[in-house]
Amino acid sequence: MIQRHDKEDNPYARLYVQAMEMIQELSGNRWTDFNAHDPGVTILEAVHYALLDLQLALEQPFESFLTENGKLCYGKFGLFPAKELTAPSLVTPADYEQSIRTGVKGVKRCRVSLAPDCRYRIEIEPERNADRGLLEKQINEYYHARRNFCETLGETVFKKIDGDGEDNDNISPIAPEFAARNTASKHSEVSTQAYYSFQNHFPDTYGINEKGVPAGATPERKALIRQLKAYLLIFDFIMSNVLHQSRTVARLMDLSERTPPPYLPDFMIDDMENLIDEARFAENGLLDVENRHRQKSLWIGLLYAMYGEDAETFFADESTLTVQNEKRARLICRIPKWNAHRFRSFNILQTGRHNTPPVEQLAAAVFGQTAVRVYWVEHILLDDSTDDCNRLTVAIYSTADDNSRKQYELFLRARLPVHVDVRFLWLSAERHNVFWQRYAAWRQSLSEQNRPWMAACADKLREELKKER
Repeated sequence: MIQRHDKEDNPYARLYVQAMEMIQELSGNRWTDFNAHDPGVTILEAVHYALLDLQLALEQPFESFLTENGKLCYGKFGLFPAKELTAPSLVTPADYEQSIRTGVKGVKRCRVSLAPDCRYRIEIEPERNADRGLLEKQINEYYHARRNFCETLGETVFKKIDGDGEDNDNISPIAPEFAARNTASKHSEVSTQAYYSFQNHFPDTYGINEKGVPAGATPERKALIRQLKAYLLIFDFIMSNVLHQSRTVARLMDLSERTPPPYLPDFMIDDMENLIDEARFAENGLLDVENRHRQKSLWIGLLYAMYGEDAETFFADESTLTVQNEKRARLICRIPKWNAHRFRSFNILQTGRHNTPPVEQLAAAVFGQTAVRVYWVEHILLDDSTDDCNRLTVAIYSTADDNSRKQYELFLRARLPVHVDVRFLWLSAERHNVFWQRYAAWRQSLSEQNRPWMAACADKLREELKKER
């Protein structure tokens, strides 16, 4: 049903009434004629018309101002959908059970438990006609691709599991991998037109619209017209700047080194070049590059507050706000993937420089070349005693100064699981050569699952770790 509205009850009428009440209160007996023919009332009406036109341009859904080519990519602006921010992590044995049931074909039921030697024991009831040899290999690969810090797989056992275990058809799947998505908005891209001066809507008699000064105007009249144009130009600048900010809000909010362009008047009125002191205009804060970086810094700070991050403390010593913003933005961009993989370690079945824990990838994005090489030694993989099963040694070869190293350590400590007993070992150039050879051999032995070789490599790496730091 169409609702009936009072034609007098509209934004223009409400704004007009409020403005007239304020003017009468402020002007007292100096202004007493508020009829339509009064120049002050004419100016008031023209300004209200311009404000309503501005409102129409700005009342679009906020997402519309962030679209590019009609699409909205949340990650570009640090505004991630809930599905990306809450992607599930594998933490408990029950998490692994559900993930294996949904992610490995041929598993009917599954039980995961932690054995006394701190290794996971996986019990599998396979589907009928499943190839057990192939299934065991798939489970082994599936687990190690998702293995968390200071965890490893013990034995995989095939057995009949009581019916209280869940079947594949009756569970809510946990996504086996996180995949970032670009979400298209239903809102079309807002096309904000260039500002058009409301002075052009004044009656011809005022001499300020596009027709210019009336013919035969005296020098005094011309001077008065110029004064009025200069006064109204203040309102033009304010409203033009508002439209400029709406057009550039996407540039302000995107997580890149880009900042909004400086505000420059994008409209023209007659004699405008004689109304503006260009030298003084160039000194105003609207053209201040540093001010635009401060604006972007405030937006990134808001995102940090939203996502519970405090990593800006690590960039306080950076020389410029531009560099600080760039590094802080790198962290925000990686938050969804980091949330999903924050406990994950490297895959022991694979080698290669890029097979690293997500926390190292996050630190590398934030700190750049602070760490030249990072080596992750989980003592449970060295077959150390159960007392050391939660110990993690992070060996780092770096040429950075002591303060940078300290910041790097603090960053990793704050993001590693709390139950992990983490130690840091900073390697000198001389020691690094031997260390990386022993570490590489150990990782190769893990990937091939060669038990005798694994034990020999672990002994050599353990000896290297015991050396004086």
